[in-house]
Amino acid sequence: MKKIVLGVILLFTSSSLIGGDIPIFVAPEHQVAPSVAFSGNNYLVVWEDRREGYGIGCQIVSKEGTLIGDNFYISTGGRFPEVEWGDRNYLVAWGRYGQLISEDGTSIGGSFCIIPENDTLGFCGIKDIAWNGENYLIVAQVFIEDSSCPRQDILARFVLPDGGLGDSIIVVARADSAFFYGAPRVASDGEDFLVVWADWYGRIWGQRLSYGGTLLDSSFRIGFTWQQSPDVTWNGTNYLVVWDDGRGGGGYEWDIYGQLISQDGTLVGEEIPISTYTSDQRFCAVASNRMNHIVIWLDWRVYIAVIYGQFVSLSGSLIGANLRVQAEDPLSFYGDASPGICYGNENYFVVWSDQRLTSPDTSLDIYGNFIPFTGIETDDTSLLSDIHLFQNKPNPFKNIKNTEVSYFLPRNSKVAFSIFNLGGQVVFRTNLGHKSAGFHTLTIDGDKLGSQGVYFYRIEADGYAITKKMVMMGK
Repeated sequence: MKKIVLGVILLFTSSSLIGGDIPIFVAPEHQVAPSVAFSGNNYLVVWEDRREGYGIGCQIVSKEGTLIGDNFYISTGGRFPEVEWGDRNYLVAWGRYGQLISEDGTSIGGSFCIIPENDTLGFCGIKDIAWNGENYLIVAQVFIEDSSCPRQDILARFVLPDGGLGDSIIVVARADSAFFYGAPRVASDGEDFLVVWADWYGRIWGQRLSYGGTLLDSSFRIGFTWQQSPDVTWNGTNYLVVWDDGRGGGGYEWDIYGQLISQDGTLVGEEIPISTYTSDQRFCAVASNRMNHIVIWLDWRVYIAVIYGQFVSLSGSLIGANLRVQAEDPLSFYGDASPGICYGNENYFVVWSDQRLTSPDTSLDIYGNFIPFTGIETDDTSLLSDIHLFQNKPNPFKNIKNTEVSYFLPRNSKVAFSIFNLGGQVVFRTNLGHKSAGFHTLTIDGDKLGSQGVYFYRIEADGYAITKKMVMMGK
């Protein structure tokens, strides 16, 4: 019988890519700045399309990496799009505008203005979107036309699932006169949010924001000098913030660093040197599947920018060595534009733009690739002869929120999942069917379980069953 040793860090598979690079959109003129989100059934990839000036291009991609239908265009004049999945639609946002897209790629209504332009609110760039289970939150860098204090602030606004807007624009961070805040990113713990950004002096800051839009405590400094381009993800327990770090060369040599942040905004442990190779590493992005993280970036170690990545455990330890994300070399010296990443269908999906074709078409195109889940950190040092069930996250959780349960199968198995109350009565059961070997995650809707209290959840596969306890609280 197959035995699997679980220690503090465990590698279950190699870090090789699942297949070759996927050409998502190849056309004359540059296609850059891709972003990607996963609905549970497919991915939506969006990018800046420069065939006719500037606009937003989109493509639905299946869980297996097959293009579904034709690419489509949702905006003229748009640049640097971001995308996030909610409970039933994607939200694509760029500039100061947004557009809802259904799971099958249908535009819902027209585009709408999220951050209006007026005598005070000047140039606007929406830089990220997060979903907390109820609403989207967009974050933007906005130039403030103030004669007494011209500056660039970090603003935020809620977007409702139907495309309605929150009542007010939230000032997350107000810069001093002639001072600039920029590159904001945001993640949610399923209720509240953490917004991170960089300031003019190369420092990384964070600010917690409640589900109602209230600033929680004061902003806090995460990084201290020669830092830029942050990104952030929630791992079920803490946030991981990553950034480009130029401390080693006074801003001329760049590495990738990170920092864990607790749910209440406390720095957890020391800074994490994620990649300090002798070449430049810049424009990082991060995602988590609640069992580990992966950080990706552009890397110049082969003199042409190629995307590399690094798995990081939930406690901040590096898992294995750097891995190359692209299967093929680009042709251009400047290589790829900033990559995007999300987790879905038990793999990470990375998208980027690079030049593959020679003259006369030397433009950048959109590509993608899957990275399989590689490792997990656990405190369980026992031997497992079969399946492993992980603690749900978050736990406890509120009955109006979701919680996620992950499990590992050492081989292909037929799986069933059940939840029991303290009296032993089944309150939820589903046959998950045949599942492949590896890690799987399912989402539990707390609102469907009934009253608050203690519950037990169980996974069954191949005659084995494992049970764990979860706690659901009221609203």
